[in-house]
Amino acid sequence: MMKKVLLDSITVIKGSPADFSKYYGDSKYMRAGFEKLVEQETLIPFFALFGDKMIGKIYFVTKLGDLQIADGKRVGYICNLYVKKYFRNNGVGTMLVETVKRYAIANGFSALTLGVEEDHSKNMYLYDKLGFNSKVKEINTDLLFKDAEGRAILVKPYAVYSCDL
Repeated sequence: MMKKVLLDSITVIKGSPADFSKYYGDSKYMRAGFEKLVEQETLIPFFALFGDKMIGKIYFVTKLGDLQIADGKRVGYICNLYVKKYFRNNGVGTMLVETVKRYAIANGFSALTLGVEEDHSKNMYLYDKLGFNSKVKEINTDLLFKDAEGRAILVKPYAVYSCDL
């Protein structure tokens, strides 16, 4: 019962550049890069709001350098799914992913991908439950950003999974 009451009180919005600036909480060093992607509509932010408080977020990336992961037409990439600790395990993450799925379908996409560290069992469980169960590849570079010289930024290895829409 509590889960239903909570979910009925949450609104998910497609964020504008102004919303993104207001609710951005990731690395301050990457802020300008993220804002540029939002302005170009390469990255579309979605926010879960409880009243006027942001309690969760997810980013939909339409196109990446790796066209197998996001080609801008058929395949899109979701990243940075986050739900504040108090609201976790109540369906907020599912609500955010399902919102992006509906948006992607409405905009002609037929598949979504996401990156996940496979040793995070809770994340793997959620993503599998939501249909992300086809492993595309393993990578160890940041998909969104390059260093100042244009080289790939190395990160902890993770796997990319896909879900047909």
